[in-house]
Order: sequence, then C-alpha cells, then structure tokens
Amino acid sequence: MREPADYDWPLTDLSGRTVSFDQFKNKVVLLNFWAAWCAPCRSEMPSVQRLFDHFKNNPNIAIVGVNIESLRDAKNYLRWGAYTFPIFVANRGIPKRYNHAQLPTSYIISREGQIVAKQTGARSWDDPAVIRILEELL
Repeated sequence: MREPADYDWPLTDLSGRTVSFDQFKNKVVLLNFWAAWCAPCRSEMPSVQRLFDHFKNNPNIAIVGVNIESLRDAKNYLRWGAYTFPIFVANRGIPKRYNHAQLPTSYIISREGQIVAKQTGARSWDDPAVIRILEELL
C-alpha cells in the first residue's frame, strides 16, 4: 500500500488551538482515528498509550490520535483516562486519503511520507511486531 500521505489538513488540539498535521512530516507516524462511542477504539487506547510511552523519547516517531467527534466529546472521554499521547480533533474534515468506513482505523506513515500500512479495527499497538515495524521505518 505505498501511497503518499496527506499532510495538508488542520487539527484542533485539546486546548482548542488549530495546528497542522504537517508538523509530523519527516517522522514515522502512527495515525489513529477513534471516537468515544466506539468500543473497539476505547479498548485499544491503552495499547496506543503504551506504544507512545515506548517511543516518547524518540523525536523521529509520532503517535497521533485523531478523534472524529467534537472537542467537547473528546475531552469528556479523555478525562477518564491517563492518556498523554498527542490527541487532536478533526472538526474541519479528514482528507479523502484517510477515508475510513470503520473505527478505529490507523495508518502507519514512513518518514518519506508514504502510507505503508492501514489497520481497520482494534489491535494491540504495543505488540513487539508493531514496534519492530516502526523501528525499521526509522
């Protein structure tokens, strides 16, 4: 699945500030789309956090969560968990490149800006196989 990633889209951080996804260019990115009402999304979030904890000191890897709901809904859900990985809201639309019919859906993007993998449905993101894939993309 090698196709170019789309970096040209705005996100809203949890403080309400607009930022651009292009801040993650030249990094290996796990881009995870989720919603608070989605049970599989909620079940995989702890593994996303553990993956973030594993790589948090590596400036070349970004673990990014994008909630497809409102900022209020995302914050209401997140107050119940100890999540510290970057979480944003895509309240201005998601590029067609990341079109998904099911949640959660995640993409792995190489440092060269290529989508190298797409995962639909929940998975254990802190699995050693995932860690190895991300490390190989460095």
